[in-house]
Amino acid sequence: MAKQPIVLIHGTWATGNLWREVPETLEALGFEVHTPTLRHHDHDFDTVRRTVSTASLTDYVDDLVAYCRTLPVPPLLLGHSLGGLLAQLVASRPETEIAGLILASPAPSAGMFNMYPSMTRMFFVHHLHPLFWRRPVMPDRKMFGWGVMNEQDPGVRDEIFEQLVPESGRAYFQLVFWYLDPSQAARVDDRQITMPTLVINGTKDRIVVPRVSRLTAARFERATHREVEGADHSLLWGRFHRPTFGVIEEWLGENSLLPVAA
Repeated sequence: MAKQPIVLIHGTWATGNLWREVPETLEALGFEVHTPTLRHHDHDFDTVRRTVSTASLTDYVDDLVAYCRTLPVPPLLLGHSLGGLLAQLVASRPETEIAGLILASPAPSAGMFNMYPSMTRMFFVHHLHPLFWRRPVMPDRKMFGWGVMNEQDPGVRDEIFEQLVPESGRAYFQLVFWYLDPSQAARVDDRQITMPTLVINGTKDRIVVPRVSRLTAARFERATHREVEGADHSLLWGRFHRPTFGVIEEWLGENSLLPVAA
């Protein structure tokens, strides 16, 4: 019998290699863990900077749908940040069967307000550039520390920052300015999200404020919302890993989603 697969979908500036202790924790629970890297992200920094801005949210979703369809049984999806939005978009595709969703600080989908002060501050400089939708969104050490890992240990923060890569300006245009995007690439078909869903966030998240997670959970009929007190956007790693996965494991058990081996 095949192990229950879980597909981890990384967020902005990340790759499939940046999950740190997450795969080991999930493997200990009996899952078969998959960590794909989004299109154009799996190269050196300069190559990603030259190529990534052509990628759209739809490109990312198409790749992830194709990946999930290669698995022997319907997977769970765990998406962080931008990956949380992508997980919703994958799950809302009618050709994809998903066993459950774990959305960690998910980016807002089309139709949701996303101009909260701290969120706007994170990307304000990028949006000042002419034709910013054609430029890569570059990681900035100061803003990353302020908005993404503001409560994390400095050593963990520096280690992760050194592994970041640029992100697609086109994808971010579709996410932030969804009302100007004719393709509506960031719009989730809520009617398709009928599987058990956990939406979890840190109470001190600045790049995706807690209200976004609460509103995301409210859209789905089988969603549960939980918060990790004192955690920032990096709630899956470092000092927040144990409390976050305590919540996740409890939810998996409540919804009969833990592998039999666990």
